[in-house]
Amino acid sequence: MKTQISRNSRQATKNYSSVCHQQGRMLTDSDLTEQALLTRDRLSQALQDVIGSGTPRFNALLQLTPSGDTEVPSLHWGRVYADGVPAEVIVAKAVEGEPTVDPELFEYDHQLRYPEAPALPTASAYRLYLDVWERAVTWLEDDKLRDPGLHGADTTTRTQTMAQVKWCDTDTQPLCQQVNPQIGDAQLQMILRSLSSDIDKCDPCSEELDLNNPVGNYLFRVELHDVHYNDPLPPAKRDKDNPVLADQVTLKWSSENGAEAYKTTDIPPDFISSQYVYEFFNDTNEKHLGNHLARDDSNNERIIDGQRDDLLATYPTSPPAEKNYVRRWDGYCKLIKAGNNWQLDSGFEGSLELKLGTDNPGTVIQGGDSVTIELRVITLLIDLSDNALLCGDYWTAPVRETIHQQGDILLQGEEVNTGALPEGELHHYMLLVDVAADGSTM
Repeated sequence: MKTQISRNSRQATKNYSSVCHQQGRMLTDSDLTEQALLTRDRLSQALQDVIGSGTPRFNALLQLTPSGDTEVPSLHWGRVYADGVPAEVIVAKAVEGEPTVDPELFEYDHQLRYPEAPALPTASAYRLYLDVWERAVTWLEDDKLRDPGLHGADTTTRTQTMAQVKWCDTDTQPLCQQVNPQIGDAQLQMILRSLSSDIDKCDPCSEELDLNNPVGNYLFRVELHDVHYNDPLPPAKRDKDNPVLADQVTLKWSSENGAEAYKTTDIPPDFISSQYVYEFFNDTNEKHLGNHLARDDSNNERIIDGQRDDLLATYPTSPPAEKNYVRRWDGYCKLIKAGNNWQLDSGFEGSLELKLGTDNPGTVIQGGDSVTIELRVITLLIDLSDNALLCGDYWTAPVRETIHQQGDILLQGEEVNTGALPEGELHHYMLLVDVAADGSTM
């Protein structure tokens, strides 16, 4: 969640069942958040054990309508369970000047939670499937999250269950993990850099002096901003033996957990600085995280993936009119795969333009499946290999000056010298119906 949190204390592999408060001890935001997530996840697990994926008897998304001696599947605005997660596909209000939306029958183009969805094929069959996932909502999207009694201060954020009906061609298997992963599996390490000063000019015989300055207190976040997929195979050839692989990826990072975001019409005076890069976005961008299998057959490209706006190294004089929010990051790095090597395309660490090199801040070591990015304070080592990559995958690591020193490992995998897998919410998929070229469901 890109919110102002101190850390993510949830450890799914530990199977904790509750958070127990102790008398006289401090209560933190991470304790309260972890308890809420434990309760939610245990309920979803129980529902998965009992229900799994399906629709309820009443107000269901997928219904069977009698047609002669058979029953034909049809979609309606309604509720559904995907891997035990309860969700609802909701109709958006009709735009002024457009015909009234049917309040009962599902209409792909009018999903409230999937705005600007890729257009359906007009002359070929396709498959509809459901993507259910969680995302964070802040006061930018919901002004009622600001408390008027506290002079409009925002106090808490929310999570929202997204239920999006998506499409793919009939040869694609949206439930195949290698084709449509629930979460990525790229591995990342974070290490505090060992900083040093120049040679002491008062002692020409001295070597470089180690600096033991405090490392600060913050939650550091690395996130996949955008992913473009190399998808040359025909749909029927994409399976567990021929997974869909990425050939371009953009990383972004923040010592503020990516939580410093404002409306472009109301930004504070200290928000703009040469030490940051900027992401302009809107409500639609935030709802397009994850994977989208819809393709444009004319160019064999996915319609949404790989099309998020580039981050900007300087704040523009005229922000884009269609993007009403702006978020700042410490930096970003765009990587492109050439043959078997991931290589630097562009990037900035604040005001430093990323270049090939070693050791110094703002340098990148490339070659093979791994890339090392030297930031001002932290070193990032990411192993991309032939891993699944999803837009929105992220990693976080708390930095605390009372326990961390230069050279310490902030984040790694369970084994030494390995990276950690992404955090975040799983995408839960459910196959709905196949639609013939004439619009009939199967």
